[in-house]
This record gives sequence, structure tokens and C-alpha cells, in this order.
Amino acid sequence: MNTCTLPTTIPLQRPWLQRWRDAAIEAWRGWHERRAEERSARLADGLDTRLLADIGAPDWMQARAAIRHDRRAWQLAELERGARGGAPW
Repeated sequence: MNTCTLPTTIPLQRPWLQRWRDAAIEAWRGWHERRAEERSARLADGLDTRLLADIGAPDWMQARAAIRHDRRAWQLAELERGARGGAPW
């Protein structure tokens, strides 16, 4: 028996509901990843840069700890200068 079937068409774009759902899923994943990074950064706030390097923390976390340490040292120096009556700069 000879049957002739027509070729099926290939859709060039996804339906709008599927596009919306995929965009919502991507937004949720992005938010979840950012939240996880913020949580790990908060947990590492009390750790020293050397300790973070020893445990193999990512570079961005070590850099954040170094900046935090430098900021605290600068603020302490400002307080000491102010207590001695020196110029703040």
C-alpha cells in the first residue's frame, strides 16, 4: 500500500505560555543563586583572609574579606587620629 504523508512543519518559535514559563524559571534560578552567594558571603564575614585561602574559598570571597579588613583598619586609624586631635585626612 502506498501512503503519502505530508511533511510536518517545524515551529519557528515556542508558544507564549512556554516562553513565559521558561522566563519565570530562569528568574527564579537566578534569584536563588544570588541568594545562596549572599548567604555564603555573610557566613564568611567573620573569617580572616588567610583562613579563607586555607579552606579554598573563592577569590571573590577572599577579596571581600580583604576589603572589609582594610576598611576596619582605616576606620580604627581615623578614630585614633580624631582622639589625638589630628586632621581627619
